[in-house]
Amino acid sequence: MTEQQQIDAIRTALRAIPSEYFSAWPGGWPEELGTALVEAVYSIQATYNAKDPKRGVAGRLRTFRTDHPEARNDLGALTTIGEERIREIMGDTKVSRGRKYKSVAVLEAAENLRSLSPAVNAADDFRKADPNEVQRAYTSVNGLGWVTFDYLGMLLGRPGVKSDVMINRFVNEALAAEDLPGVSREQSKALLTAVQEQDAPAENLTFLDHAIWLHEQDRAADQNLDEELQAPA
Repeated sequence: MTEQQQIDAIRTALRAIPSEYFSAWPGGWPEELGTALVEAVYSIQATYNAKDPKRGVAGRLRTFRTDHPEARNDLGALTTIGEERIREIMGDTKVSRGRKYKSVAVLEAAENLRSLSPAVNAADDFRKADPNEVQRAYTSVNGLGWVTFDYLGMLLGRPGVKSDVMINRFVNEALAAEDLPGVSREQSKALLTAVQEQDAPAENLTFLDHAIWLHEQDRAADQNLDEELQAPA
């Protein structure tokens, strides 16, 4: 098995995705670090869209932005809101490792980012900071890992792949269709990066990731696989 065989298998699978999905990325929150941080953490093992607008990450996030515009791009303001208020709006779910509320993880990550030198308090600070230092600050919070850190960067305008359950499933099913062995989340990310570099099926990696996510969301809805819409940390 060669990497090119893997890339060709993924290329074939991508043909099943509607063309409009490759330009459907809604844009994230490039100027809202507070919003992006809340979304990244609350995306862990969660349903993003729900029929009831008061449920699901998307609906709750809209409420959060409306009620607390001061925290959209200010981690200091986000910490001032407090854990209980964040939990009241965003829900009382917990991170996948341990029994910590996601609201607690949000505030711990915010404090870690603000403690860097120079401090990361707003979106522009995030983009200017050393990516390795920022990742260490984020992933040092128990329950937060590299997958949602990648997603945080994507929401802030940094092209990338959030190698969660759905993305990894798509890649591994593409490989299995060509009788190729499965790969890890890290390898899925690397292969999609290689596909984007070779073929540029989307504007950038984030657009490619989102196209696959939409396709897998459709499949999950058709097959009633709600549990597979969940993302790891």
